[in-house]
Amino acid sequence: MVFVLLLACAPTASTPDAPDVADVPEGADLGIPDLASEPLTPDWAPEEAIAAIEAALAGSFPSPLRVRGALNDWFRHGDGGCPGPGTFMSGPSFEGCTSEEGWYYLGVGGYSETFADDEAGPFVELNMMGDLTMVAPLGETIDVGGHWIIRLREGPASWSAVLNGSWHEPMSDADWLATGISAWLNYDGTDGLDGRRAALEGALTLRGTTLVFHAVSLGADGCGSVPTGEVDVRDPGGGTWSVDFGDTCTPCGVVRFEGLPVETDACLALDGLVDRLVEASTP
Repeated sequence: MVFVLLLACAPTASTPDAPDVADVPEGADLGIPDLASEPLTPDWAPEEAIAAIEAALAGSFPSPLRVRGALNDWFRHGDGGCPGPGTFMSGPSFEGCTSEEGWYYLGVGGYSETFADDEAGPFVELNMMGDLTMVAPLGETIDVGGHWIIRLREGPASWSAVLNGSWHEPMSDADWLATGISAWLNYDGTDGLDGRRAALEGALTLRGTTLVFHAVSLGADGCGSVPTGEVDVRDPGGGTWSVDFGDTCTPCGVVRFEGLPVETDACLALDGLVDRLVEASTP
């Protein structure tokens, strides 16, 4: 059966001629408010901004494998009626429900593992997504709002990932998950015979500090533990600090606040970051 929607068009009323636009003298006051603001003054000194970047990246890097395990543990306390049968994140529960074991589930989400091949060879893709809150009988919670996709390969081990949204489990033994993360981040890397390599692009709030990565690369095919690219950090008083390494292979990049160069002798040390990225992203 074919349905045809007919639209009746009413006669078009005549459109009056547009009024003449008066010439406005140069410099005339048009009554538009001046929105110019005073230059921002940072709360941090340059050394403090660099120390904040180092502290945020000093611990373990967020791991999708760790989150998969956490979600799996939480959903084992559900049942066929709540949150529903199937894979452990299946079954939407828009109004919330309580399982027979007393675990509360609210929201909707999904999880999948895909095994496939492409021109680069076989891979497995883990896909976690949702807008979920879960509460244990003693009050512990986990909150998920976004998606996390990672594609893993072997021989050599490599990964590519997209991390978006917020992830938080206050009772987790992983400090980044206990304090929560928020991200809009793409990252990838390899663990091969010629060494380890990683690259990051996007934003990540980690351990209470917001970082932005611009074409950041570390590892075997670059400058070793010294990154190339730019790392930004948000000042507590507003405004952005940036450390621009370019491709000089030195840890002492150009430091700027709100785009203006700042003199400092401080250098950014990210030793071990590429190893933490590999360990977080590969089985």
